Amino acid sequence: MDWAMKFLPLKHREAQSDFFGKKGIGWHVSSVITLARNTENTENKYDANTYIHIMELGTQGWFSVAHILTDLLKQLSSIDVGLKQVFLKSDNAGCYHSTGLIAYLKHLNTLSPITVMEYNFSEPQAGKDICDAKTAHCKMHIIRYSHEGHDVVTPYDMLTAIYSNGGIKGVIASVVSVDMREEVKMKTKIPNVSQMNNITFEANGVTFRKAYSIGKGYFMSSDQFKDHELLKGFEVCYINFSAIFSLKRGRSNNVALIHVYIFRNYCMQLLL
Repeated sequence: MDWAMKFLPLKHREAQSDFFGKKGIGWHVSSVITLARNTENTENKYDANTYIHIMELGTQGWFSVAHILTDLLKQLSSIDVGLKQVFLKSDNAGCYHSTGLIAYLKHLNTLSPITVMEYNFSEPQAGKDICDAKTAHCKMHIIRYSHEGHDVVTPYDMLTAIYSNGGIKGVIASVVSVDMREEVKMKTKIPNVSQMNNITFEANGVTFRKAYSIGKGYFMSSDQFKDHELLKGFEVCYINFSAIFSLKRGRSNNVALIHVYIFRNYCMQLLL
């Protein structure tokens, strides 16, 4: 998972004065790789799906990432009922490599139907991964949509652009909002958390290591984690992943149905 570089609003015909003072739109990319389930021989065959959270409100901090992960695991449990465990991987950005997020994941494991087993961080200067590749695909798809005569200036325009022209293979997106006023200060303290690149979540605690499977590591029991509340302030503004996934899976050739679904939800929100 990774934060994509903020997308600058894009107009089909843009005056020079419109180019300055733009405010970027944040979007978070999560690529999920699972064993292929729809083939007879699953050996060395994988399914790769990318889930994009386009931010209407919120910043790129641990609080937003915690909400995004909570929503992602919830949606994955509906999309793939056989999925019970996940292994996370990201770069060393402060929003990921933080005490707040790790302490929250420990608590989330007691409530979520999908358990986070491990969290691994990339080596310094080695954070490029599949998320960056899928981000490039999405950007080119959005630019192509703009060149067809459309403006992409809001999160909802981005959502429409991503699903335009049949969408992008394996990519599902939604617009979300995070109320930063609900951000809480975590009570848990994890010593030298920035130096720990391999984190294993266990039933009775968490083991921290500087490198994968090297040494016994530093163990923190569950009693040392002081935070036991779910976070507040998250809202899926437009379209759950599971709703779009069911449309794609059930009617893979009827992409127009997805656009109707988006437009219907958009109109309903305008009437509220």
